Amino acid sequence: MKKRIPLRAFTGLILIAVIGIGLLIYQRQHIQKHLPLIAAEFAAADSMGPEILAEIGQPEGAAPYDDGLKTFPGESRRSMWRGAKLRIRWERTWVLPGTHEDTDAWFDRRLSDLGWQPFTIGTPSNVEKAYWKDKWLVTIQHGADFSTDRNPTVRKTVILDWDYWHDLGR
Repeated sequence: MKKRIPLRAFTGLILIAVIGIGLLIYQRQHIQKHLPLIAAEFAAADSMGPEILAEIGQPEGAAPYDDGLKTFPGESRRSMWRGAKLRIRWERTWVLPGTHEDTDAWFDRRLSDLGWQPFTIGTPSNVEKAYWKDKWLVTIQHGADFSTDRNPTVRKTVILDWDYWHDLGR
């Protein structure tokens, strides 16, 4: 009977190893199947991003503060999806006439009219507002505040994110 206990333990280890190898093979097949689908969605998002930003627009009198930035966050991460671009981000800072409250209200109305829904995780922020639609997330961040000047202006950074894994409506 004592001779069978090590044999049972060894059999259990072999079973765990076989299951692990099977899961690894399944995972690789799953990735190979989905990479073309992800690439197609990414290409569509890459072309739609500038159109979405243009559709959202800016309040009258807005001027760009910088040239804008397009990045691919998470690209260097070592994961099972390496080689696949899963996320894209556009970011640009604007100088807007008025106060943060005025411009927040403008963005809130504009994004609501376009079908974007407010998105909050945890405690709502006073310096950042987020809105979602499908796999897209728009974030409006407060920047410098010159609203007490003779010609009041504020800076806001508009960030548009697309992420393959976003399911913000949950």
